[in-house]
Amino acid sequence: MTKKMKHDYCDLCGSRLHKLVFTNHDRMFPEIEGEFKIYQCQNCGLSFLNQPSPEELKKHYSTGYSIYSDLNGPSHSRKIFTLIETLYHYIQKNNNLGFLRVFRFLLSPFSSYFRTVKVVENGKYLDIGCGIGYFPLVMKYLGMKPHGVEPVDFNQELSQNYSLNISNCTLEEAKYNDEYFDFITLNHVFEHVPNPSQTMKEIYRILKPGGHLIIAVPVSDSLASKVFGKYWAQLDTPRHLYLFSTSVLKKYAKKYNFDILEIRYNSDPRYQIISSFIYFWESFRGKKSRRILIHNLYLNMLLIPLTTILNLFKIGDQCEIILKKQHS
Repeated sequence: MTKKMKHDYCDLCGSRLHKLVFTNHDRMFPEIEGEFKIYQCQNCGLSFLNQPSPEELKKHYSTGYSIYSDLNGPSHSRKIFTLIETLYHYIQKNNNLGFLRVFRFLLSPFSSYFRTVKVVENGKYLDIGCGIGYFPLVMKYLGMKPHGVEPVDFNQELSQNYSLNISNCTLEEAKYNDEYFDFITLNHVFEHVPNPSQTMKEIYRILKPGGHLIIAVPVSDSLASKVFGKYWAQLDTPRHLYLFSTSVLKKYAKKYNFDILEIRYNSDPRYQIISSFIYFWESFRGKKSRRILIHNLYLNMLLIPLTTILNLFKIGDQCEIILKKQHS
């Protein structure tokens, strides 16, 4: 078995006191062998994986991983969703569009599927871990100058056709100028980075004073995480190297001089309920099930009222924390 990298100290507070929470395996790809230990810092509450080596971790990012499924080119369903999301945000930005407000009203039950935006006209926007560039394209249509970084090889047709300025590298390797961006997002990326503190430092350096940062992550103290335990789909072992509660996110914000404007819970049924239940069921059957229910439209629509209630009571299993960089 590949040797694991030992986690000696907490990324957030530096403490070496931590307790074992779970021993887990890759439930998305159970055919890949390996066990992974998840710990929680006794001082600040940050949960983290005893990180695999980069070589071992690479095996768990196969082409079947949902985040990478479109890296070879845009799918028809993704094109349609991008169009709908662009229209949703465009109507939200332009309140004088009369009859189009009806369209926004009809989409309101599905608002958890849409990301929060902070549009600065002609401002510079960066999406960290942007894939082939869907969301930078949305922000371009909304009037911003889009940039992106994506460390995994991807089809560059979309970024070249629409001048999206996407770099195939890590954030640190991109070497952006100080105070360059008006708005930065990490949409379900923060939990994948090997060093969140380093990422926060770099974001603080390249974001303008008063600029906005939005981080979307699974919430480790959600109702779903407590109900499903090690079967909770958003553990996503071993790809999620860190797990954040809202209190831990607030500590990161304070440590790196960001004001918290809002925490928006935006869970949907796919992972909070459907995938978690499937993982729980598979543990008893002893084999992988057909997972077509995860994206079943009718089942998702049936469960949306439940996830909406969980979000309203702030116990949903994912959120966006909306931050503003403090002026020096």
